[in-house]
Amino acid sequence: MNYARTAISVAALAVSAIALGASTAAANHPAENGTVTFHDPPPPKTVEVSVDDTTSEAVQVGASALGGAGIALGAVLIYRRRQVLNH
Repeated sequence: MNYARTAISVAALAVSAIALGASTAAANHPAENGTVTFHDPPPPKTVEVSVDDTTSEAVQVGASALGGAGIALGAVLIYRRRQVLNH
């Protein structure tokens, strides 16, 4: 039973790591990955985005805090399960 919970915890952490890696990979430009494009790129478009937007900063801080808390909670649960098995 304990192995099943450990496997579920590890799988959840792996899925979150893959999701974060996929979002980073999608942000890369194809020319940076070594692929060559044979067509002209579209004309650049300008988008006005406020870099110091308080709302976006608060959302990023909240998401980061929840992610860190989830990882810490998962580590504590795995640690506690291992300690019970040792006694």
